[in-house]
Amino acid sequence: MVSIFRKLGKIKFNKRLRFMKKLTVTFLLVILSITSAFAADDAIETRKFWARATIGQNLTTAVYGIMENTTGQDDALVSVSTPAARMAQIHRTTMNDMGIMSMNHMEKVVLKNDTFVVMEPGDIHIMLMGLNQKLEPGFEIPLTLEFENAPKRQIRVPVYPATTKFGDVQ
Repeated sequence: MVSIFRKLGKIKFNKRLRFMKKLTVTFLLVILSITSAFAADDAIETRKFWARATIGQNLTTAVYGIMENTTGQDDALVSVSTPAARMAQIHRTTMNDMGIMSMNHMEKVVLKNDTFVVMEPGDIHIMLMGLNQKLEPGFEIPLTLEFENAPKRQIRVPVYPATTKFGDVQ
């Protein structure tokens, strides 16, 4: 009689052990899928980038847009380039105490983790100087954004009429 109970105990134990193994594997797969779904993307997000059309013979324009850092670490935009212009720089427009506006070159735009930076007229923007041609509405400019940590980001920037305001961009 005792041996029958021992055999039943072993059978129940083996079933429980197999069940626990299956449960553990299932649990680990669920955890892995959840963490990979919430893992931070290594790229800086870019939205609403646009450039102003040139006026007259002017071969200079500005590029505006929004950059959002969801990479999980602080980062910075450190360089911009385009084959459409001889020079591309990050600039900031400032006003001195006497009300005189000036544009100053910036070495980088800091992008703290989980924040965004709006590049807009009258503030931070990308200046394209020595354009290869006049820019008309409907054109697109290839632009490469280089960051301290995130990979380079290549985007296409649509050209809008010179009278466009930041809020008008889709």
